[in-house]
Amino acid sequence: MLWTRFLGLGALAVAAHAAAPQGLPRDIVYAIVVLATMAAFVYRYLRENGPDRRTWKYMALGVGCWGVGDGLVALMQYGGGRVSTFSAADVLFLAGYVIIAVGFARAADENGLVF
Repeated sequence: MLWTRFLGLGALAVAAHAAAPQGLPRDIVYAIVVLATMAAFVYRYLRENGPDRRTWKYMALGVGCWGVGDGLVALMQYGGGRVSTFSAADVLFLAGYVIIAVGFARAADENGLVF
């Protein structure tokens, strides 16, 4: 039940993000979505007792890397700034992918076996 509510709120957040004007309002909506996603993963991490516990930690860290990377891009764009071809945000984006891949690899199957 909790996840269906979260999914419904996520759909509302997507609509709010699309409706928000460019710039700071849209960035604020995005930051709220990232923080809510991280909070949901941390909540699951704290509630999980089985072998999947670490998976939720990795998911939260990976999404957090993406959020911080997007925040850096937004900061660079304020005031008409340019984002370089390769920046610190790219390092965070790539780190997020690696961390989430580790989380998926650490996920236990229905028999409790970890890859």
